[in-house]
Amino acid sequence: MFDIGWIELLFIAAMMLVVVGPKDMPKLLNMLGRLFGRARRVYSDLFQGIRQLEQEVDVATRDASNDLNWHNHLPESIRDLPDDFVPGTMTAEQHRARQAEFERARQQASTPPPATQQPGDQRRD
Repeated sequence: MFDIGWIELLFIAAMMLVVVGPKDMPKLLNMLGRLFGRARRVYSDLFQGIRQLEQEVDVATRDASNDLNWHNHLPESIRDLPDDFVPGTMTAEQHRARQAEFERARQQASTPPPATQQPGDQRRD
């Protein structure tokens, strides 16, 4: 990238030693290391943000009729939640237990009660 060889690096190190001095050289190198570390983090964060934006734009511009299974694009932790789950009210397990209880109650309500004889009704055999 910069096309700097070993001789140039030695020359730069000697110039730094003369200009900065041996006493302040470790402080300067430590500061430069932190500066380059921050620059690298900013660079990676920037590119990660750009990649995420590209993915979001890709999902938003994708033809919805071709992508009927949008559920697969969700993270797995969200994909496993029940359809009528309200975040923050209860855990997913509690919600599933409540949903099973409602389903049992619905089943019991839909089955007709057994026929009983009214007092005045007489069977004719």
